[in-house]
Amino acid sequence: MGVYFQTLSDNNKIISSIEISDILKNSPDLKTNYIFANPNIKDNVKKYIDKNKDNIIESTKLCELQEEKRS
Repeated sequence: MGVYFQTLSDNNKIISSIEISDILKNSPDLKTNYIFANPNIKDNVKKYIDKNKDNIIESTKLCELQEEKRS
């Protein structure tokens, strides 16, 4: 259960939305494969994704496994 998505923390670590929000943690399930960003930083986000896509994918897999263990 919960609305899961990855977010970038203040210390530049990728963390799960359900780790930082009780509301999202207790909401009905919703899974997405999107990255949401302010249009003003779109080019920087694209560069970040290109550079870090393997880590993003791996982090997503780990978070999904953690979520499955909690269920």
